[in-house]
Amino acid sequence: MIKWPNDILLDGQKLGGILIEREGRMLVIGMGANLQQPPQEAQIGRTAASLGQCGPVPPPADVAKAILAQLAHWCTVWRQDDFAVLCAEWRKRAHPVGTPLVVSGGTTYEKGQFAGLAADGRLLLETEQGMKTIATGDILLAEQGADVASRH
Repeated sequence: MIKWPNDILLDGQKLGGILIEREGRMLVIGMGANLQQPPQEAQIGRTAASLGQCGPVPPPADVAKAILAQLAHWCTVWRQDDFAVLCAEWRKRAHPVGTPLVVSGGTTYEKGQFAGLAADGRLLLETEQGMKTIATGDILLAEQGADVASRH
């Protein structure tokens, strides 16, 4: 499952992620995935998953080739169609609409339910105060967010 905007989850635990930074007209993309075993919870503050939990792990070079092939595919889709197609495909792989979330913005926490994506890819969060559009923040599934908020 995908957790907005860039985390890949396996059974609710982080398996990997993508970080994209824009420098002028260029994008710098960093990707990471836990292949053999996940980092210890004490190292990252939450439990994580690894592909090794699902069975034999392919060599890292094969994983990298598969990821790059998919990246090329989705870049082609984006160029040939438009961003709405990417958003629709992302939604198919995301947690369901209505999933309780907490948005952490450093020292602030916004609670609500996942309501989908805006046309530009920003997170839609239904809160008690109404619909909010989130451009950035650490997005936690509600049970993770409750743990984080209780520590602050």
